[in-house]
Amino acid sequence: MCQPSPTTTPGLSRHALGAAHGRWHVDVDAQEDHDAEVARLVAAGATEVRQHGSWTVLADPEGNHFCVLR
Repeated sequence: MCQPSPTTTPGLSRHALGAAHGRWHVDVDAQEDHDAEVARLVAAGATEVRQHGSWTVLADPEGNHFCVLR
């Protein structure tokens, strides 16, 4: 669920992975505390796949990847 904080709005984007995948990939902008958001999602069942300079790739329990942006 995306909820705005009192001072920001949620950032959310999606894009297709291509015909071979047939799924959408979601990018979520943490906006305030990237590390805390990644930790919250891992505690909720996500798995950390890899880190990049400005985002972290996670997988949901079914293996669908999504990114948390800094």
